[in-house]
Amino acid sequence: MNPETKKTSLLLWWSLLFTVLMAFFHFSAGKYSLYWAFPWFDMLVHFTGGLWLGVISAYLYLSWSRITGRAGSSLGEVFVFCLFFTLIIGVVWEVFEYINDITYTTNYVTDTMSDLFLDVIGAFCSLYFIGRFYFLPRHEKV
Repeated sequence: MNPETKKTSLLLWWSLLFTVLMAFFHFSAGKYSLYWAFPWFDMLVHFTGGLWLGVISAYLYLSWSRITGRAGSSLGEVFVFCLFFTLIIGVVWEVFEYINDITYTTNYVTDTMSDLFLDVIGAFCSLYFIGRFYFLPRHEKV
């Protein structure tokens, strides 16, 4: 297994970790009414969702690049793909919430914009670490 494949596989493990973390937050919030007791808890879940979307979209893009022979993808390409991927999934989720009447807020537009903003911030945070880990050369000890 070459080093790039190992790094890409590690992204999948990070994605699994964020999936478990996000599921834990969401199910705990539902069971203990944390979304209503702590209004900021929704922000935590959306930020964690953004972390997950950033990692999974980077994994998908880098894997697809490797499969199609487009080795050497730039951080900028990954960044743009991850940004649009995160926004699309975030918007689809917000539409799902609206259609199924899941939101319990009186100011839906502000809540939606806040949720999308936190999704993107979470994705940016994961992309920052992916950029440092995947794209920047590591300093080797002499």
